[in-house]
Amino acid sequence: MKEERETKKLTVVIAFLNEEDEVKNTIEDVRKWVGDSVDMVVVNDCSDDGYDYDSDLKSLDINYFVNSERLGAARSKALGISKVRTPYFLLLDAHMRFYDSKWVDLLVKKLEENDRQILCCQTKVLRKSGNRVFEPLEEKFGKKKYGTFINFKKEPNILEPQWIYEQRSADSDCEITPCIYGAAYCASKRYWDYLKGYQGLSGFGLEEPYISMKVYLAGGQCVLMKNIVTGHIYRTKFPYRINGLEYVYNKFMIADLLLPQQMKDYIHAHYRQAIGLAYPQACSLLEENKSYLMDLKAYYQSIFISDFQKIYEMNTCFY
Repeated sequence: MKEERETKKLTVVIAFLNEEDEVKNTIEDVRKWVGDSVDMVVVNDCSDDGYDYDSDLKSLDINYFVNSERLGAARSKALGISKVRTPYFLLLDAHMRFYDSKWVDLLVKKLEENDRQILCCQTKVLRKSGNRVFEPLEEKFGKKKYGTFINFKKEPNILEPQWIYEQRSADSDCEITPCIYGAAYCASKRYWDYLKGYQGLSGFGLEEPYISMKVYLAGGQCVLMKNIVTGHIYRTKFPYRINGLEYVYNKFMIADLLLPQQMKDYIHAHYRQAIGLAYPQACSLLEENKSYLMDLKAYYQSIFISDFQKIYEMNTCFY
């Protein structure tokens, strides 16, 4: 078993909540294309939809973990990544599809050349009706996307990712993207730990902008792998509730750790007016975590080598 694991270089990590049969479908699709050439770590974030996940998953060739209480998306993904024993991992949503078997070698090769980068795959938009999975005809869903940029200017979606619809390097299999997105992205375990991954985030939201900004501030890069297509089933609604207070807290936390004072003040001024009584609640959460966040900020200041202005310009050029 030890010798077999040493030959594997990639682990697929899936964290999920209330996904029903799509968890098994996604795992089986991975195995269909790449067999047992990858390890798989799957984290059930205390699903409460009544679906029998144990019957679906415990017989599969995966490392399966069930949270005894809800941790949220960021911390559940972090738990899964902490269980990785290969040099590289692919973080995958639980409603995905693949279309060939080349992606393992392509991802590993790219990261072996330089592990100070995070790779995201080309997204194919899918919809699901009953048991049928299909590509939608509507232009707004079917239009091809080339990574995302971070919205630094417009409320109420500030710090959130927005799709890029224009290809910038048509003659290349990959291109730099300001922000990873699309529910399938890959990194070196070493580099992820160096960046401290999702540490600081609460609940759900802003994982991709947070890690992408840290990559660039630390001198790395985010890369869109256009030669690896992953189908992503987009839903009309989430199968769980999103805590709006935690979402705003994540924006405040990211602003406090990564953004210049002027932009931090702008974000606070907007939410002070926009969310009323919830504003002091979000600020109270920041105060509760003040000591931890100060330590985290000190660490980032010790590893960051790039100026935020460069990141700002990289993203705002898409407006």
